[in-house]
Amino acid sequence: MVRFLPSEEYGRTLPLFTECFGEDEAFCRRYYGEQGQGDIYRGRVAVLEEDGEILSMVHVKDMTLRTSAVVAADVEKYVLPRLTDTKPEEVCFAYLLCIGTAVNHRGRGYMDEVLAFVENELRQNGCQFSFLVAVDKAIYKPRGYEYYFPLSAESQEQLYADEGLTEGTVKFL
Repeated sequence: MVRFLPSEEYGRTLPLFTECFGEDEAFCRRYYGEQGQGDIYRGRVAVLEEDGEILSMVHVKDMTLRTSAVVAADVEKYVLPRLTDTKPEEVCFAYLLCIGTAVNHRGRGYMDEVLAFVENELRQNGCQFSFLVAVDKAIYKPRGYEYYFPLSAESQEQLYADEGLTEGTVKFL
């Protein structure tokens, strides 16, 4: 089953988070917190689960140009010109991060299912595009993430991009 977790269940994703990203549990708890009230993360988590086990996840941070000034500057410069009939103050988009699938369940299309679920929900809510910062662009290109734009150093810091990851990857919805 694919669904968005209620914030009180975010803690259930800690084992998958640490498996996929190698972060220690203390960082993870600070990142998005047991009850979705972490120091850093403010967003939603979509998961695919079977028999109560979370096998794949995507964190979704809803954004607008007004609420994310640093990232907004990069988006306004590189992404908005590709959209037509759009007023900057109306642009709704999402940053997808912490995309991961349990190692022993990879290659089964689980990430595709979660991404499709998230993208469908974003479209229904009027979002015009989603973006991510990919460690391996080849994974996301067949899924429609084909437009790349440079991220300023400030955006990289705000997005918690790993060192050396300097581009956003966009899918227009």
